[in-house]
Amino acid sequence: ATEGSEAVTPLRLPAAAAAERGARLRRLLAADEERAQRADSFNALEGRILELRGLLDDDERVARVSTDAEREELAAWLAEAEDWMWGDDAGTAASLRAKSVALEKLAEGMLLRAHELELRPLVRAQMDEWFDAVERNATALRELYVARGGAPDELDAALLAIRDERSELAAKWDEQERRELTLAPVVTSADAVEARRRIELKIRALPKPPPPAASSSPQNASASDSEGGGGDENASGGDSSEGSWTQDGGSSGESVDKSASKDEL
Repeated sequence: ATEGSEAVTPLRLPAAAAAERGARLRRLLAADEERAQRADSFNALEGRILELRGLLDDDERVARVSTDAEREELAAWLAEAEDWMWGDDAGTAASLRAKSVALEKLAEGMLLRAHELELRPLVRAQMDEWFDAVERNATALRELYVARGGAPDELDAALLAIRDERSELAAKWDEQERRELTLAPVVTSADAVEARRRIELKIRALPKPPPPAASSSPQNASASDSEGGGGDENASGGDSSEGSWTQDGGSSGESVDKSASKDEL
């Protein structure tokens, strides 16, 4: 306060009034948040209805993997949902989200079959290429073990496991080829990815080859390197990243066959 003036005491709301004002502000903020979420949920549902209706009308894959009854059921559901979302029952964001969840559940089988119809041949070709590369390198690594005096038992077990996984997956692919497209698939691309993951875990657990025998002359050293597929750097994987070619669907060219190292498997 300035000289000659009295100090001003700020006004304070009573505790009850302050609490009511705070509660009112929180209600306004909650209402704003609900309006924003409802708008997002409404737009998401509306967009998904339009997208699925377009797939029913124009997508050849959907027509191939679904029955007339399935498509008619989904079309009727889309029409009902479109009417519902403009009514009072769709008043909250939660109710709109629940409707979206129900829609996805109804359509998921048909959409999965349509997706797999296109993806399955590509995944099978990539997996065959990958299995070929893994078997070549595992076989070469076994030969390196034997050449360096190691016991190949773990490599033999790993090779057997690789071939068993491949045979099991191939049997499922073949069964799927004979299966009606409107039925749930017996194998999916996700199953292939899981099979690959299991094999990669087995490969990473394999021990490295024994070191090459100490050489007494440059000629012997050269022969040892030749026998070991390029020396200890190749045997141990050197500085190369682990599993590099097993992570890209099987490499092409000479890089797959140059080294029989555990790290590159």
